[in-house]
Amino acid sequence: MATVLDYSSGRPSGAAVADAGHAGVVRYIGTPGRTKNLTPAEYADMARNGVGVALVYENHAGDAAGGCPAGAAAARAARADADACGFPADRPIYFAIDSDQVTPGQFAAVMAYLDGAASVLGYDRTGVYGEFDVIEQAVGEHARYGWQTAAWSRGKRSAKAALYQRIGTVRVGGVDCDLNDVLAEDWGQHNHTAPAASTTEDDMAVVAEPTDDDFVSVPCNGKRNLFISTHYGRRVQILGLSGICDSGADPQYKPIPAAQFIDSDRPGAIAVPDGVRCVSLRYKADHKFTAWCA
Repeated sequence: MATVLDYSSGRPSGAAVADAGHAGVVRYIGTPGRTKNLTPAEYADMARNGVGVALVYENHAGDAAGGCPAGAAAARAARADADACGFPADRPIYFAIDSDQVTPGQFAAVMAYLDGAASVLGYDRTGVYGEFDVIEQAVGEHARYGWQTAAWSRGKRSAKAALYQRIGTVRVGGVDCDLNDVLAEDWGQHNHTAPAASTTEDDMAVVAEPTDDDFVSVPCNGKRNLFISTHYGRRVQILGLSGICDSGADPQYKPIPAAQFIDSDRPGAIAVPDGVRCVSLRYKADHKFTAWCA
């Protein structure tokens, strides 16, 4: 399993991180002048050495208590500092919830804080660091990316986390660092490249827009499984499916009743009947999702 480091004291070089076999680092941003904060030179060094860099904002452990206005202010500070370091504007920033959250009031403040950050950065560029319950409640509604800490998680692991921070440290380049397991291909790193979209009709993935009730057509050309994927925690409700088959001048439609009324973010493979060249999917979704046949 790939690992990434985070640290607040000292600065291991990009070469030291790469030589130790780690895929990347998560660095603090948004409070220029503090020793824990990323610098332009450090970011450039990591990039030169092929080390992925993700960012996290934390001013004080109680940042989230300020709710939505505090989140918006944090996001503006973090984004300005990220820009100064040369970090890509289309990549996310995590916001640290670095304490145990217990009461409903605390959780409400945290979600409002993340909503404030997302109002500045956008949902797809907002991440959250915190315990299991924070990740479970926030990711999919208030933040796109989750970074779970083992602390306060009481042994539970969230399937929504892209990173998991272990207990204990490792020493790299003379610096004590936290060690994190990478659980997703995209964990917010600056050098993540999304897979290239296919240009062949046989393998064409379709991105469907949010709607209360609409149709989208997914090419399959004999492929026997339909796949649907969206952000963790988001739901795609499939209201109906039919397979479109060629038959002379007029297409024929084959209902796929077993696949109707799915309500999930990862429903798994849906069987497509023989002879179907395209699937017509009627759906309801509050977020974009991707559908393809394979």
